[in-house]
Formats: sequence, C-alpha cells, structure tokens
Amino acid sequence: MNIKTIQATVASYFDISLEEMLSRDRHDRISFPRHVAMHLAFEVGHKTTTVGKAFGRCRSDVSHATRSLKNRMDTNPAVLKTVEGLRASVNNSYQV
Repeated sequence: MNIKTIQATVASYFDISLEEMLSRDRHDRISFPRHVAMHLAFEVGHKTTTVGKAFGRCRSDVSHATRSLKNRMDTNPAVLKTVEGLRASVNNSYQV
C-alpha cells in the first residue's frame, strides 16, 4: 500500500492539507491526523524508517506516534472508532 494514499485519505478525512500534515506543527488538530497516518502506514507493513522519510521525520518519531496513538485508542473509544474507519477506508481505496 502506498504511503501517499494513506496520507491523502487521512488528510481529507480530517480536512487538513497534505502540507499541514507534513509540517512541523504540533497542535493536536494537525499532529493527531499525522499520528493516525503514520500508524496506518506502519500497520500495513512499511518500516519505521520508510514511514519517517515519507513524513519528513525520523524512525523514532514514527515509533512515538504509533505508541501514542495506541494509548489513545485504548482509552478513548471514539479514537478507536475513527482509526478503524480510516483503516477500512484506506483498505477499500487500495482494493479498487
């Protein structure tokens, strides 16, 4: 699965631009979608270094994003539902 497809799907869902997603902005409105996209890219089998490069980050940033998002999903059912919906959306767009 293409990381660009994941980035575009997640950015569109959260109504942010791809430029915002790839920016250094740390506000939750931008960082949360970025974490979701990084997590999904890692989840489908991309290495942390590959994901990091696609987002202009290092592999440890990807590990942090994935760990942070997993914690949010464990404690917030709405976050879990959002991520599951995006996972399905990304998988559907890949199969087309």
